Amino acid sequence: MDKLSNKLRLVRSQSMGVGVGGAGDKAPAHMMRRNTGSSSESGGGRQASVVLLDERRLEVLVQPRLYAGELLDLVASHCHLREKEYFGLAVADDAGHFTWLQLDRRVLEHDLPRRPAQLTVHFLVKFFIESIANLAENRTVEHFYLQARSLIFRGTLEVESDIVFQLAALALQASSGDFADDVTTRALIKKSPVLPASVLKEHPSLSYCEDQV
Repeated sequence: MDKLSNKLRLVRSQSMGVGVGGAGDKAPAHMMRRNTGSSSESGGGRQASVVLLDERRLEVLVQPRLYAGELLDLVASHCHLREKEYFGLAVADDAGHFTWLQLDRRVLEHDLPRRPAQLTVHFLVKFFIESIANLAENRTVEHFYLQARSLIFRGTLEVESDIVFQLAALALQASSGDFADDVTTRALIKKSPVLPASVLKEHPSLSYCEDQV
C-alpha cells in the first residue's frame, strides 16, 4: 500500500489537467455561498445537465440569477456530500479542456459554450489532499475514488502498469465483491473502466492484462 500511496500522491486537479482554475483560485475555506434570496425568475434560464462522478446526470434549469455556488450546493445536497469544499463545477470547450465556474458569479455570466442548447456541467474534485485519512465522510472518500479511477482510465493520471493492475483488482472488489471465478472476473474487467488504453497497448493482449488483475 505504501507503493500505491507514493504512486498516487494526489495534488490539485489543475496540475493533472482535469480543469484549469480561474485567476485568483483560493483554498476551499474561501469558498462561501453567496446569499441572493430566491434564485428563480419569471423568464429566461437555460437547461443544464450536471455530470456526476458516477456518470449519472442531474438535469436542472439554470435561472439567470443562479450563482455557481448555489448550483454546487444543490449538486452536493443531491449527492449527500457535506464536505463540498473540495469540489467544483466545470465546463468543457470543444477541445475538451475544462474551465472552473467561479462560485461567486452567476452561472450564466460565465463564458459558456453556445451549442448545444443544453449546457453540460461537470461536477469534479477540485482540491485534492495528501491522504484520504484527512477526509471525515465516507461519501467524500467515495467521490475521490471515483475521480482517481476516471483520471487513470482516461490516461490523465499516468500510473505504471503493475500499479494499474493492483488498482483494477481493488476497484472490481469495491464494485462487485470478492473474487468469484475467472469467467466472471474477466467479464467484469471488459465492462468496467479499470484498464486504460495506454496500459493495454503496452502488453501483448487483453487476456494478458486480465491475468495480471
